[in-house]
Amino acid sequence: MDIIAQIESGALDADLVKIKEAVDARLNVARASRKLDDYAIGARVRFNEKTATRYMVGQYATVITKRQKKLVVRPEVALGRFARPNGVPAEV
Repeated sequence: MDIIAQIESGALDADLVKIKEAVDARLNVARASRKLDDYAIGARVRFNEKTATRYMVGQYATVITKRQKKLVVRPEVALGRFARPNGVPAEV
């Protein structure tokens, strides 16, 4: 039985908090190691907690082009200063 099936069946209920913490930690490591080349034009991305503009955290955007060290993204929901049509540069 794989781990997903065990979680779904309730076999690991006593360890769910530890599993969640381990998964969150692993996701942070995996996301931190991403490079500019890992993103394709048209990819859907999410602003994370490293975003300086706090109200954008959790918002989704689409990569519209790449610059030397940045992605230019178009937010799915126009908010604040990002409510312009040309997209905004975002650090990777």
